[in-house]
Amino acid sequence: MTYLERVMSNIEGIPKSMIELMWTHSSDVIFIIDLYGNIMKINPAFTKVLGWTEEDIILIQHKKILPQTKNTELSVIMQSIVKREAIPFHEVQRLKKDGSVIEVLAAYHPLIDSTDEVVGAIVMYKDRNEKNQKLKENQEKYQIVTEHSTDLITVLDTNGRIMYVSPSVESTTGFTFKELEGNLSFEHVHPEDRQEVQDIFFQIVQDGIPRVTDFRLLTKEGCSIWVEGKSFPTYNDDQQLSRLVCILRDITERKKYEEELKLMAYHDTITGLPNKRYLMDTLQLLIEGRENSSSLLVVVCLDIYRFKHINDSFGIFSGDVLLKLLAERLVENSKPQEFVARLNGDEFVFVLEEESQEKISERITSIHRLFDEPFKMNEHELRLGASLGIALYGIDGFDAETLLKNADRAKMAAKAKGKNQFAYYHSKMDQKNYEKLRLENDMYRALQNKEFVLYYQPIIDVQTGKIVSGEALIRWKHPELGLISPSEFIPIAEETGLILPIGEWVLTEACRQNKYWQEKGYPPIRIAVNFSARQFMYHHLFRSVQQILKEIDMEPNWLEIEITESTIIQDEEAVIEMIEQFKQMGIHISIDDFGTGFASLSYLKKYRVNTLKIDRSFVKDIHHKTENAAITTAMIHLAEQLNMEVIAEGVESKSDYLYLKSKATNKMQGFFIRRPLNPTEFEHVLLNGVEQF
Repeated sequence: MTYLERVMSNIEGIPKSMIELMWTHSSDVIFIIDLYGNIMKINPAFTKVLGWTEEDIILIQHKKILPQTKNTELSVIMQSIVKREAIPFHEVQRLKKDGSVIEVLAAYHPLIDSTDEVVGAIVMYKDRNEKNQKLKENQEKYQIVTEHSTDLITVLDTNGRIMYVSPSVESTTGFTFKELEGNLSFEHVHPEDRQEVQDIFFQIVQDGIPRVTDFRLLTKEGCSIWVEGKSFPTYNDDQQLSRLVCILRDITERKKYEEELKLMAYHDTITGLPNKRYLMDTLQLLIEGRENSSSLLVVVCLDIYRFKHINDSFGIFSGDVLLKLLAERLVENSKPQEFVARLNGDEFVFVLEEESQEKISERITSIHRLFDEPFKMNEHELRLGASLGIALYGIDGFDAETLLKNADRAKMAAKAKGKNQFAYYHSKMDQKNYEKLRLENDMYRALQNKEFVLYYQPIIDVQTGKIVSGEALIRWKHPELGLISPSEFIPIAEETGLILPIGEWVLTEACRQNKYWQEKGYPPIRIAVNFSARQFMYHHLFRSVQQILKEIDMEPNWLEIEITESTIIQDEEAVIEMIEQFKQMGIHISIDDFGTGFASLSYLKKYRVNTLKIDRSFVKDIHHKTENAAITTAMIHLAEQLNMEVIAEGVESKSDYLYLKSKATNKMQGFFIRRPLNPTEFEHVLLNGVEQF
């Protein structure tokens, strides 16, 4: 093993290959001496820099390369090495083989063997001449970079005075270096940003930590540009902070874009009014500044009466125009200290500051009067009304969210009273009415926001356990209230007319899903879709169903339309005609909830539907309720005579299931069979069937 290999084997924590790489390829002089100062090993850079070869120098005293005036230096160095003290880089002179003297930076580090004994030192020289040459080269490169950089480069002294600027500063700001040299840089910063920039500058001077900030820089023409300033300190040979280099990048276009984004983020795109985010931030700031205020802070929620009807009649673009006209009228008639915002749809919010309750009432009246004059839109004059809900800070809430929520509740109560009403919030408001009105309002947006989903309840053949059809059941995934049952929102949809677009969505989605299952190769089944009386009597229904089936490319025989008993007792001739039209297309028709209303069994003969569904009220506990059993048995026998299929729905227990099975009821659905399933779950049972009970 060579001396170098022994040395390298004793340097722990550094891979041997890395040491060899550093030793061989370093441009710095590296050599090893023993405790007597004898040179034991040199790297290639030793010969390149000092001229001595291994044959010349090995086992020769280290002092051979020291000038005669420095001979005592070696003994001082070795004393430190023996004490295990490293000697950091310091300036020294060394002799080259040709007798010339060079300046180097020298460092010594004790070399310790595996027995923890000091056996010598590793020495490194850095050539100062080479360093100066590199410095010159770097300065030339720096000049090239600064002269051609599009960034604005400035050099400042520790007081902020300008020492140098790149040519790009003149081309961007119009100021020449002669005009700027010696000026305080802060004088060229926009007054609104000057103090912040000055503070950051002196923080860097104090702690030496580079910083980045955005500010506006003044041009010679008196305009300003936005720049991103990156400032960092530089140090002299004494390691004292001597100047700051600032690299400024023109970000004016970026700032414009950010302002546009901010405007979009905080303003409504249709009316230009502040949006909910802006409203909440402003309201919270007003609340935080209430400490010494004697005025009353009021939040007023405003809802346009029957705006949905206007949208439906004239189209959504006309609706947008109307919203703009209303926003203009609200802003034009607002006081300087008031804040007006648009939440969404036809909902607006006023934030008022009034001296007394009486003044609040006067202001509410004046807001209502804004709707006395009609809104002119093309050749139409539209008269609007508004429902107003009022909440007061300190009484109805202490934060922005609570105030807005309670003002909205009050607005719902006002809406329930009729057109052009207002209401102050109070905690005893009818929660049920509020929830109903809220659902009505939210339902207008639910379709657009894709909040409705379909579940599918299997209908099985009792003998085989296979699914023969499924019933599509709508659910509402409300973003705040969670999953809402159709029993809660369908009656509201019926009242408002929303049942028509909702029903069309259900039909489309159910057909689309069924077609998807067919294309995946699952056993084909019929999917039943419920139609209310209002839907079924809609004059465009037949054409709408035809269009949906055509667009989805699904055969009509895989669709089943369920109508309720209340439907068949409406307009007898119209209902019969509609049923026949659908049957001729190949669509199956079933009567749901039969026996729960006023229809008699004679209706079954008259309407000739395909399927009769026995309502759950007759099925529940049928095994021990003789009256239910008798009615159900009669319906089963009549349906058989009329060649109708019979489905028992609402089967929820094994006892009911077995009883119905014993009465030759071959098709059933209910929680005992399977609860309503999402499409993925339904696929599983569609493929595998259900277990025999």
